[in-house]
Amino acid sequence: GAAIGAMAAGSPMQKGAESALGIAQNPYMEMMFSGVGFRKFQFEFIFRPKSSSEFETVAKILKMFRSFSKPTFAEGKLGKSFMNYPMEFGIKFLREEGGRFTDNLNVPKIKDCVCDSVTSNFTPQSIWAAHEQGKPVAVNLSLSFQETELVMAEDVWKDASKGGGY
Repeated sequence: GAAIGAMAAGSPMQKGAESALGIAQNPYMEMMFSGVGFRKFQFEFIFRPKSSSEFETVAKILKMFRSFSKPTFAEGKLGKSFMNYPMEFGIKFLREEGGRFTDNLNVPKIKDCVCDSVTSNFTPQSIWAAHEQGKPVAVNLSLSFQETELVMAEDVWKDASKGGGY
């Protein structure tokens, strides 16, 4: 089919040769499998601190995510030539059952991740409003995570009998 298609390029001659030989050119392009990428996840949170002290807690949360999403310099005689990896996050979706928290098997699991983007918006409704000393009354925190391990077909089916999986 490919040789006929190359010679006649869809002409009546090609159609006649295909009919005579009992073959047809495959109309689909071939694709080469080159692997799969790491999954990414996006989470959005809106904080609405009611006081300056609550905003201090929000500020600590923002600082924690910003610092844990960055590498640190490796200690030693090499100075700033090498860096340590950023922190990894274990993200789980939980549900309350009988007064304790358990894994929520109704949503896919997430493997260990790194936080690759932290953005904050101090005017989430496009209006600036602040408590005393200019501390915002609302903050939108956007976090983007990327898994550090690929999800394979076996992972998807591993916990299928329990309702889980990736």
